[in-house]
Amino acid sequence: MSTIEIKSKVTFNELLSGVEQLSANDLEKFISKLLALRTQKNTKYSSKIEAALIEQIKGKLSDDQQKQYDQLMQKRWEETLSIAEHGELQKIIDTIEEMDNKRAEAIFTLSQIKGIEPKELIKTFNL
Repeated sequence: MSTIEIKSKVTFNELLSGVEQLSANDLEKFISKLLALRTQKNTKYSSKIEAALIEQIKGKLSDDQQKQYDQLMQKRWEETLSIAEHGELQKIIDTIEEMDNKRAEAIFTLSQIKGIEPKELIKTFNL
């Protein structure tokens, strides 16, 4: 392992200058340890982000919305849906589509955080 000369109190630029002295192999090791340190320090923050993303992925309509959706879809299927009910159904469908878009974004973001493909994330976390 190569050594670098560094003062006991260093500025950011001095630290960077020291890092520049590392060989390519030692630089890779340094980066790996630095990333591990960042992960360790950000674990609490990352856990909160991941939990929020998982909550968004698993999000669903409220029980009341789901019940109303089911009733309106049944009326639509039976061809007894009024114009007003059609408007209500469309609002719920718009909400579902918005939730689906947010779900897709959350899956993509979480897959990037975890460093795995979205399909693998869905399978692994049973999403």
